[in-house]
Amino acid sequence: MIRVWKSELRKLIRPRFLLSTILVTAGLQAAITATLFLRAQGSTITDLGKASGLFYSTKMIAPFLGMISLCIFAANTAQEYIFGTLKNLLVRQPNRIKLMLGKVVALLTFITFLVLISTLVGVVLSYLFSSKHNIQTAAWNIFNIEFFLNPLLNVLLSIFAYGLLGVCLAVVLRSSIMAISAGLVWLLVIESLIGLFGKGIAKWMPGGNFASLGDGGSLELSFIHSALVAGIYSVGGLVLVLIIFIRRDVAN
Repeated sequence: MIRVWKSELRKLIRPRFLLSTILVTAGLQAAITATLFLRAQGSTITDLGKASGLFYSTKMIAPFLGMISLCIFAANTAQEYIFGTLKNLLVRQPNRIKLMLGKVVALLTFITFLVLISTLVGVVLSYLFSSKHNIQTAAWNIFNIEFFLNPLLNVLLSIFAYGLLGVCLAVVLRSSIMAISAGLVWLLVIESLIGLFGKGIAKWMPGGNFASLGDGGSLELSFIHSALVAGIYSVGGLVLVLIIFIRRDVAN
């Protein structure tokens, strides 16, 4: 599986793809952080001066990073079907479980790198813009477990869940366009409609729980509930992916 991981990671860090994804995530982080600090008012200024203020902007863009993760995972997985390269991969690694798990781990490694880059951009810009409203930075600390490291872990787990959803859709639909479209329509449109007409059902939907997990919980969805639901969707989706990948005829 290590060889598969290295092979997939080599494909993901191609200069053009790597540079474009870094620019997108870092640019999004920069835009959100700048807007947050430059337009902060009232209680927001107070919140930014707390120990949790250093991670404030990254937590805000966590759902957007999740969407990016879904798109990357879905496109990378589905392109093996689109370009017909899956047969060649299975010649080199006939164990389908190792092949799929190696691909997933490589994608998780790549998206972790992107999140860390985005977080670093947010931290640097937070310090630069803190003087705009004389925001106190004495309480900020990137090694603070409660207000920085734990929230960062929650964001990573949330983004992993979005990515695994993308893999699941890609394996089922075998098309990057259909997988990405289905994922985004469900998360952005269908779940919003479900939330309007059935709040009891909405608390069990994937998108809301993924977002709540990255936010450390919310008034409607506790952290434990969101972590449990997101874990069930992620593990269940991965098992489904492996079952379909093992049993489906590649030539079809």
